[in-house]
Amino acid sequence: NNWYNPVVRELVCAPDFSGDVKPLAKRLSPPISPEQAQRSVELLLDLGLIKKSGKRFVLTDPLVSTGPVVDSIAVVSFHRKTAQLAAESFDRHTRQERTITSCTVTLSDEHFQMLKRESADLRKRALELAVEPDGVNRVYQLNIHLFPVSKSAKKEDPL
Repeated sequence: NNWYNPVVRELVCAPDFSGDVKPLAKRLSPPISPEQAQRSVELLLDLGLIKKSGKRFVLTDPLVSTGPVVDSIAVVSFHRKTAQLAAESFDRHTRQERTITSCTVTLSDEHFQMLKRESADLRKRALELAVEPDGVNRVYQLNIHLFPVSKSAKKEDPL
């Protein structure tokens, strides 16, 4: 349920990882402590999400995903924290390093469901791209937020 466990998972398996958690901890944005990085590596090993291969760590599976409909307490906590990190990204990263955009729209239930499916398709495409190793040089977090900011309009309840 920590936001940084998936990031650590990706970084420890990168070809340039030396095995030292101190520079690893500093590489995260925001940085974590070396102790947090070490506990994360141990957790990932215990969960079987990475394994040791000689002096290197390797992914046991190129993708780990809960799928679009899992609603456990840990996943909800993870999503809350990554949403918070997205907000903090305004101050932490330049516009060239991030893309955060929004719009407020009026939608029918049908169009909401359509956008929900398209969001799931975008997530799936991001996972497909993640397994292509060419040119990989940074770990990103993709959050897609689509949620109501009003109650559903009823004909008998005009504004």
